[in-house]
Amino acid sequence: MQENYGGDLGGYGTGPVVNDPYSGGGRKSTLQERIVGIATFKPDMYREVAEDPDAMGMALLITAGVSAIVGFVSGLLQARQLVNLMQDPNFRELGIDPAVLSGVGAIGLAMFGLIVSPISALIGLVIGSAIFALVANTFFGGEATTGKLMRVFGFAYIFQILGIIPCLGTLAAFVLGIIGSVLSIREGSRIGTGGAIVTYILPSVILFALLFCAIFGIILLAGAAASA
Repeated sequence: MQENYGGDLGGYGTGPVVNDPYSGGGRKSTLQERIVGIATFKPDMYREVAEDPDAMGMALLITAGVSAIVGFVSGLLQARQLVNLMQDPNFRELGIDPAVLSGVGAIGLAMFGLIVSPISALIGLVIGSAIFALVANTFFGGEATTGKLMRVFGFAYIFQILGIIPCLGTLAAFVLGIIGSVLSIREGSRIGTGGAIVTYILPSVILFALLFCAIFGIILLAGAAASA
């Protein structure tokens, strides 16, 4: 087998793949090895996860689990703002106990994040993987499938756990998530780094353009209706 993604972020190359279980010359890595490999941006580990159909269940579990934790913690953190709001004299005049109401609100926000976040994350995983696969295959001759990208994106979702740390953690999750996503596209699609970057950016640009056109069209229609 002559395909190798190397040990850096340089892109697709040639040469024997080390420890590739799909060429008959190696073994499947353990879950711990895969998570560490994904977290340290090892391209061959991204490739292994993408090519392993058995990794789908764990990819979905990581996505759902991490999003549930982040959603739950975010809900609790948002409760601080709710506590400050409860100090408004208007609430006291209504005879509402701020402590009780803020406590109920905190639990509600946390449970909302715990339930809704995994659902939205899984839906986003499926839709995003399908879109990226389509772009990579159409414009760069990639070999991606929705399933391959779902598996590797699911594992790469591990970076989002940093989102439980306000400010710096959220920023780190965003930056590392982008790097992991580009690497996921590259390894799952077997395209170059440049193509993977464009594949990651292009759908966002198109979506932004569509939203801009839609908003601009609504404004024009509203203006025309007002002047009629």
